[in-house]
Amino acid sequence: MGYLSYFLFIILSNSRFSRSILLIFMINNKITLFQFGLIQLSYYSIRFLSEFPSGVLADYIKRKYSMAIGSLLASLSGILLYSTSFLDISGYFWVFLILFSLDAMASSFLSGSDQAMLYDYLKRKGLESKYPKFLGWREAIAAISLGTTTIIGGFLASKSINLPFLWQGILFLLATLVIL
Repeated sequence: MGYLSYFLFIILSNSRFSRSILLIFMINNKITLFQFGLIQLSYYSIRFLSEFPSGVLADYIKRKYSMAIGSLLASLSGILLYSTSFLDISGYFWVFLILFSLDAMASSFLSGSDQAMLYDYLKRKGLESKYPKFLGWREAIAAISLGTTTIIGGFLASKSINLPFLWQGILFLLATLVIL
């Protein structure tokens, strides 16, 4: 994997179009603020609990496969959340809990694997001393991608509240293809 494909993956995997409209989306689907709080609690608990197992798995199956699994799960979550616009599942708390739990597991597969893969790549090239510089670029690119897609997500939501999830799902699917 070269620098260009790595940074393209970072852009795609930080395309969280739904970030700016998440609470509005949930209220629109008749999820109460208490239920939304439970979903958020579940999301962060699952992410925390799956962080260690996903890290161990990444060490065994290669980091790029861990990143591909995470991107694919995030894509699936986004596309399924988009599909709720075609189904009458408003108020079905458990459906949203499961879909956000899937996204939490996706995040744990992505967490740290890309940084470790970057370090491994630089080490193979004898450039590990440049890791802090590349890590800085990675963080800047990720922040720009996240900020830009958050703004775009707000515009997409003005057309359809579910549309940001579709675009998020598509770009995470592209991230899966780029990493493989």
